[in-house]
Amino acid sequence: MLTTKVVSNKKPPLLSDSESGGSTSLRPVKRELFFAGEDCLPTDFAIASTLSVADKKDTVQYVKFNNIVILNTHFDKKEQMKKNLDKWINLEYGWNSLRNLIFMGEHHFKAFANNHLAFSYLKTEIEDLWNVEFEELDNTCKHRFRSRDDVNQWLIRYWHLAKGKFVPIGRYKKGKVYEIYNGVEQNQELFKIIEDQAMPMICINDNENVDFEPMKERIKQAFDKILPEKSSFEK
Repeated sequence: MLTTKVVSNKKPPLLSDSESGGSTSLRPVKRELFFAGEDCLPTDFAIASTLSVADKKDTVQYVKFNNIVILNTHFDKKEQMKKNLDKWINLEYGWNSLRNLIFMGEHHFKAFANNHLAFSYLKTEIEDLWNVEFEELDNTCKHRFRSRDDVNQWLIRYWHLAKGKFVPIGRYKKGKVYEIYNGVEQNQELFKIIEDQAMPMICINDNENVDFEPMKERIKQAFDKILPEKSSFEK
């Protein structure tokens, strides 16, 4: 049975009374479960909770840069690519394989393509990162707000990639990000993808020029079509 954990300082409003305790597929947990000390309860929970191993917008560009700097401290890009050449140069990437080949001779990583989709992390990889960069990760977890000296959860993914612990996959096999603009007529592809369940995963990202209320209602209709019944933990 898949167990989903909701992080909150109180019972989430979507939980029914019968599902708030006992045996259930959705269990509320406290923030403190993710952190070792009381000084590690940041406002930016998404970053710090992913970096942390509990059992033992003007600054974002700096955060990403910090990730790469740390990575290049531990890895030589050329050497790592040679060790896992079939993973870096692979037909799954299409023309992007050619880009990897062209820049293969460089010794430093410069950037990675980040899809705005969910990524899974092995706890052992997080622990490995903590063992070599404890001070950097610990400082990030103690900052209540983002700092230009912080790292973020993307560092864990970059660490996986640099070590060669990944499987090549095509760009849209895992899912797709949909940037929505204007109104309902301009976003028919999105509604069809939802109703046909044509993608394993999607991310819907709105923008400034969106006719919000009609779009919200049409997206709701698309999901109602494939999910007509409420889940067991909803009121």
